Parts: sequence; C-alpha cells; structure tokens
Amino acid sequence: MGAADTALRTTLNFAVKRVVYGKKVIDIPQPRKTLVDAFLDILICDCETIGAARGFHVIPEQFSVWASVTKYFVTTQIETMINSVYTVLGSRFYMREEHDWGIFQKVLRDNSIISMFDGSTVVNLHALMLQFRQLTKQRARRKPEAMVNLQKRLEGIFSLEQPLPPFEGQTLELFGRGMDDPLQGLEIALQQLEALKETANLDEEVLEKLMVLGSLVLEELNAHG
Repeated sequence: MGAADTALRTTLNFAVKRVVYGKKVIDIPQPRKTLVDAFLDILICDCETIGAARGFHVIPEQFSVWASVTKYFVTTQIETMINSVYTVLGSRFYMREEHDWGIFQKVLRDNSIISMFDGSTVVNLHALMLQFRQLTKQRARRKPEAMVNLQKRLEGIFSLEQPLPPFEGQTLELFGRGMDDPLQGLEIALQQLEALKETANLDEEVLEKLMVLGSLVLEELNAHG
C-alpha cells in the first residue's frame, strides 16, 4: 500500500506541473482517468486490508482463507496499478534522477517482488482452490440461528465504530473448515444494500451495480452448493 501511495503521489506531482500541448498533463483526459483509476484501486485495497486486519481479531480461525484472498488480490491489484500510472510519467518512470530523485523507479522495482514473496499469487490461489468445496458445502449446512451470530461478527469486522477483541493467536487454523463469514453472509450484505436505497445521498446507479455484482456471486455460489 505504501508503494502504491508513493507511486501515485509522485506521478500526480509530475502531472500537475508538466505542461504538454499547451496544457497540464492532469488536464488531459487519458492521464487524468489513469490517475483517478489508480486512486480508486488504492481505496479498494485499503478497504480490503482494513477489513482483513480487523477480521484477524474477530475470526482468526478463518484466516487460511482470508490471508490468501488478501495476499493475492491486494498485491496483484497494486502491481497492476503501479504499472498503469507509469505511462503518465513516460520515460521518466525508469530514470533515477530526472523526477523526484528517481523514487518511482525504486518503488516499481521493490514492489514487483511482493507478489512472489512469502507465497506467490499461484500458491495463494491454489490454497483457496483447495478450500472451495468445503466453503460451498458449508453454505448448504447453515442454520437460521447461526446467521444472527454471523451478522454480529460481520458488524464487528466491518464497522469501524465497533471495538475489537484482543487477538488470540492460538485459534489460528491451517484450514478454514468451510468457514468464511463474508461468503456465508453474502445475503446479509445484499439486504443491507437494499435498505440503503432509502438513503437520499447515495448514487443509485453505483448501488445498483453493487447489488448486481453481489447477486451474481450469490448465484454462482448457489450453483456450486
């Protein structure tokens, strides 16, 4: 995340100062879109890592799934994001002295190893694949009374207003045994999104897209249950 932030900041610093074709780079549509998309990527990954960090305290026994998801998604997303913003810098992205003392080139170099360090993307995807069958079977075995506790755990993880319990490392498991609260509680999330339609200050189009994506995931899950 730090590498992504530095990459975006140094590229933005260039874009607001560099003038080409009679206008600043930031005012040209394509570079501007690239930088906006990069910022959104950072926000998405930030949400993922904050949720994972909080989940470590609430459901550490499920982190054989969560760790693989976070390690795969965040590292690959950030790597893709950095590789996209260097197009705004042009040839300056690999120079060591031309712009901001070559910090972008260093970030690009150092970040490239993250997706292979301590379990590559392939290793993490394989770890997830080994648990897919149990994850889908667990959905079929859910009981209505268990959903109440599941919702409380999800609120504890994703509501920043909720206090966190102490981390209990002894409860970590190498295998999730089919448990993954966000996946098992997807219907709860869709219900809460539906309730947000009554909120006037939300973009209805964005909300609808989120619900459609969530429904597609739910449909896929039910098809394999």
